[in-house]
Amino acid sequence: MSPTITQQAAENGWESNVCIAHRLQTAIRHALDLDVVAKLLSRCRKLVGHFKHSCLAAGALESKQRQLNADAQPLKVIQDVPTRWNSAYYMIDRLLKLRVALTAVLCDSSITSKQTDRDLLLKDNQWKLAEQLVHILEPFESATSTISGQKYVTLSLLFPITCHLLSVMEGEHAKPLTTAAKSVAAKLKSELIRKFPNVSCPLPTSMPVVCAALDPRFRSLQFLDDDKASAAKDHVKSLLAESAAVTSASEPPRKKACVTSGGLSRLFGRSQPSKDVPSTTNADAETRLRDREVELFFTEDDLDVDDSPLEWWRKNEHRFPGLSTLARRYLSVLETSVPSERIFSAAGRLVTKLCNGLSPAHIDASIFLSVNSVLPGARYQKTSSGLNSLSLAEELEEEELSLPELPSLSGEISDDE
Repeated sequence: MSPTITQQAAENGWESNVCIAHRLQTAIRHALDLDVVAKLLSRCRKLVGHFKHSCLAAGALESKQRQLNADAQPLKVIQDVPTRWNSAYYMIDRLLKLRVALTAVLCDSSITSKQTDRDLLLKDNQWKLAEQLVHILEPFESATSTISGQKYVTLSLLFPITCHLLSVMEGEHAKPLTTAAKSVAAKLKSELIRKFPNVSCPLPTSMPVVCAALDPRFRSLQFLDDDKASAAKDHVKSLLAESAAVTSASEPPRKKACVTSGGLSRLFGRSQPSKDVPSTTNADAETRLRDREVELFFTEDDLDVDDSPLEWWRKNEHRFPGLSTLARRYLSVLETSVPSERIFSAAGRLVTKLCNGLSPAHIDASIFLSVNSVLPGARYQKTSSGLNSLSLAEELEEEELSLPELPSLSGEISDDE
């Protein structure tokens, strides 16, 4: 985040949250820069480059896959890009899936005549390291893909995800891994602690903790100790009281209800006003109702992590009217800047040196349609939650060129971000 934006947020009393995707990118990059991993990635890139630049090798690879399994769809090798760490994960994972077919093609002298090309094949110890590296990086890939979304709640995932990743990395030391793989896990753990210093002692009043408390999937706050979890729940109560006070202050004063009737007026000789209708209910009763609402919410079991918290709140809004207002306010905050930077990438693909004659109005309209519409011919996949764009792995497989750089995930980001 730029200093100007940070200063403006501080002056207005706004809480600034880190981009978790940004910090995960830099943390994982440090682990991938270890010598043993860097050498493996370099070998993998050369192997992928051979099949990317040789039509004969690529055709033989497809034919060999059909011979091995005629029913399966042939796969292509994936080239990684520097600005996305998970593209390296996809590259290694795809090579492991194609190991048998790759070996057969490179060992066939009628297809691969040069000895230098046959030497591109990974050694047994490198294949073993690749398998263990994919195993270690798998939870990080799932976390990166999940937090980069924009159509569901993400801010409440900050502490549950980082705590889980730390727990997984601690457990890797007890597994029968190679020395190189254990060094990668240890590096990932140390970088997570450095990039997320508050993960071991998060503030109960911070926005990510409040979002987790209002998220029915994590409302038990298992990533906090009992004292901090209790403090976080008390903070939710105070926020609910503040919200109720603001709502009451914004309501116009209610007028006296006066019952007038021609007959009664002649009988009593005057109009008969009723007692003043109070503008607010008894303060103690309101406090008890709010406390009961909060206690009832936190005593219920956590929702399954795959369920939608927004859908849960839609169905239970009538049961928790006060908390639903807070949930609507806090759960709408995104945890990463990735969605906004995708728009910059879309603009970079649209306006190039060879295509720069569009007017600003046409550029704005094209970007708007690209982001907000399901266009005819666009590559989309059907999921249980609707239409989503293809994943990075599928885009890398379909496109020969590297995807454009995302500013927040670039390799030029400083370690202090």
